[in-house]
Amino acid sequence: MLFHWTVDPILEHLRLNLTEISPTQDQNLLRALIRMLDTYLNEFYNAQFLTQDIKIRHTVIDSYFVMSVVWSLGGSVVTECRKPFDLFIKKLFALDIKFPDIKTKKIYVPDRGQIFDYKYITKAGGTDGQWVNWNDLIDKSEIISDKLQPSEIIVKTMDTMRYSFLL
Repeated sequence: MLFHWTVDPILEHLRLNLTEISPTQDQNLLRALIRMLDTYLNEFYNAQFLTQDIKIRHTVIDSYFVMSVVWSLGGSVVTECRKPFDLFIKKLFALDIKFPDIKTKKIYVPDRGQIFDYKYITKAGGTDGQWVNWNDLIDKSEIISDKLQPSEIIVKTMDTMRYSFLL
């Protein structure tokens, strides 16, 4: 249901209002979305996740769906188009959507900064989770060895954190 609710409007917005770094095809973006979501959901094939309250399971799955949408469908937009993509995503996920067997559904996305600035992290076994800013994941106490050559040093930034994670 999440796919039916979101994919077509996002792709239409992408095609009509945003610019991509390199042209993409809708089916390739959708395939990237499915693969990314499948990767996130692998950790849920365990008994601990299945014993969680259904609302917690829905929240975790919904949040990983948002992460997948952002980095598959929105990952190809140029830097200048990230803000318009972010605003569109926040408006779309703020809508109250009626699903069969569920009264209404609203999916939480971080409202501070851009959605590209956050990672959804679950506790061990996929239980519960939270949105964390990529900068908060940088170990500020890390010491760079003086034995390293300058070309061997990788300075951790928001960009290196998120792209390393995605790769």
